[in-house]
Amino acid sequence: MSDEREATPAATLEEYITNPCIPKNENEWWASREITRLRERLAEADECNRRVSDENQRIRQAIKEYLSNLARVTNDMLRETWERESGDD
Repeated sequence: MSDEREATPAATLEEYITNPCIPKNENEWWASREITRLRERLAEADECNRRVSDENQRIRQAIKEYLSNLARVTNDMLRETWERESGDD
């Protein structure tokens, strides 16, 4: 005969472990603190990722503007050189 018990859903287990009103043994209290610590670290990482993403956007925009200005200046210099050289004929 096989033992076909259903597993407790993860959300139910998490609620049990993280709810401070439910009595727990030492291992469960450790798990509860660890879940809280990991959630805080994840929130910090998410915030850091958001800041880095925002900074990357600003850097990409600055590079795009720099390249646009460089292309304009290069084009102006080439046009001036061409005009100067074609006027010498």
